[in-house]
Amino acid sequence: MAVPEAQECFEKATELDKNNTGAWFNLGLAQRNLKEYNDAIRSYKKVIAIDKENVDAWIGLGITYRHLEDYKEAKECFGKATELEENNPVVWVIIGTSYVKMKSYEEAKRCFEKAIKSDPKYESGIASLIELLIIKGNYGEAFEKARANVDLFKSDEYTFLPSFFVAVSLALQNKHDEFMEWMNKLLRYLQKVEKPWGISWDFSDIRPTLEQRLKKEDMTLISLLIDVFKEEKDLVVLEKELKIKKE
Repeated sequence: MAVPEAQECFEKATELDKNNTGAWFNLGLAQRNLKEYNDAIRSYKKVIAIDKENVDAWIGLGITYRHLEDYKEAKECFGKATELEENNPVVWVIIGTSYVKMKSYEEAKRCFEKAIKSDPKYESGIASLIELLIIKGNYGEAFEKARANVDLFKSDEYTFLPSFFVAVSLALQNKHDEFMEWMNKLLRYLQKVEKPWGISWDFSDIRPTLEQRLKKEDMTLISLLIDVFKEEKDLVVLEKELKIKKE
């Protein structure tokens, strides 16, 4: 269903039942996706008026304020969400990711560390922290954490990410031969498994860092790899590019 059509359905649902928190929440989400931020704020606040402990609504409200660059309000909403679910690693990662987009890197780091403390094996928290270390320029530490997790991530969504971060951190340290070795390892991994790979990672936060700091030829390979991960380009294109680099 298209977002405008969904919005219309949720509006109708709230008319039929003004206390339907699910309908108000989904209406707020649809409005946010349509960049109708003030309307989304009103919808999320409706949820909170009915259920003050609705964590999803507090997070949704915070993200909406973030889009409006009202970071003070956004942080207050995120703070309320973590008060309600202090030991939920998913909440900490969602909020940490918002802090990254706000360039509040120390607060983001605290959130990701909280997520990992809540669940030391939570792959999204670990991957988010490694990505943040790269964004902050801590390439050596990022490499060590990524390398330590290469064989530990099991889910389809995250299994390739530690190896990706290893390759990236090596390229950023100008360790070209090791970088190429890991790029070829990633290629072999991808050749072994069947599509879809299930990689839904949002590379938009790390991409500007890579574009600014990587050598042009390394950035070309990394961009190609990301496109292959997202299934926007075929694996054969990466195979050909790496073969050329070997010659």
